[in-house]
Amino acid sequence: AIVGAYTDDDKGADSGSAYIFKKSGSTWIQQDKLTSSDGAAGDKFGASVAISGDFAVVGAGEHNNNLSDTGAAYVFQRSGTDWTQQEKLTPDDTAAGDRFGLSVSISGDYIIVGAPFSNPAGLDAGAAYVFVRSGSTWSQQSKLTADDAAANDFFGASVSISGNLALIGAYGDDDNGSSSGAAYIFNRSESSWTHLKKLIPTDGAQNDFFGFSVSISDTSAIVGAFADDDRGSSSGSAYTFKNPEGTWIQDEKLTADDGTVDDFFGISVSTNSSCAIMGTTGCDDLGSGSGSAYVYTDPAAVSFKATPWLLLLTN
Repeated sequence: AIVGAYTDDDKGADSGSAYIFKKSGSTWIQQDKLTSSDGAAGDKFGASVAISGDFAVVGAGEHNNNLSDTGAAYVFQRSGTDWTQQEKLTPDDTAAGDRFGLSVSISGDYIIVGAPFSNPAGLDAGAAYVFVRSGSTWSQQSKLTADDAAANDFFGASVSISGNLALIGAYGDDDNGSSSGAAYIFNRSESSWTHLKKLIPTDGAQNDFFGFSVSISDTSAIVGAFADDDRGSSSGSAYTFKNPEGTWIQDEKLTADDGTVDDFFGISVSTNSSCAIMGTTGCDDLGSGSGSAYVYTDPAAVSFKATPWLLLLTN
């Protein structure tokens, strides 16, 4: 497991770090602490983290590559119990203020990095970059943007990659009202990535921020909308999507049974097809803003028949 600590001060105020933990039996033990080779104050290294096998990637969206807040992502490789920096990733067209590295995801030999403040089709339209590994070298394979990109979409604010599929959130998209949000699925064929489908919820509304968090795994996806108001203002929700017969359709809308105002349910999400977990940073069960997480299981994962997602655990 990898955990980010973006305000850690080892290399200056808010330079950031990330911690690796390894499970031994029923115990999780810290294995290593990661910092970047060129870390500096204000980098926010660890604002985004991802791990797959012997590789980990850590984003530093406010790192300065000769220009302010261009951002970077760092790849680490494990050898035994030691993790060492293998490469620093930056895009071919890096620019000031892009904040490349605010979101990262890794799957096997592929890494995707979001740059939601880049300007490919207007101010802060956003982009995401795919990198592929060959031996010990990571190289940029593709730059992904939305077909209908517009200013302030923040495409790339969240990213997830699994096998040949990538899911990218754009919480500023306006299809269902200002900042209602959207998410885009891309498919890889050999070295080319093509836009497959744009996901928007059936009941999307203004300022839901659908797409602030995303996760994809095999034939299922989950998208968070932390400002959805079903259980009170900004109580939050998350939507699951399935891919029967090559099409992506909305499956379930999840909300917390005890959801309330400003819980921000869905501000972070993750899924592995059979289970899903949603973060709620505003939950007050253990004090104001103490937070909680909800875990769901999907019986449909072992059956062709669609059945509701069931809540397993809270807090």
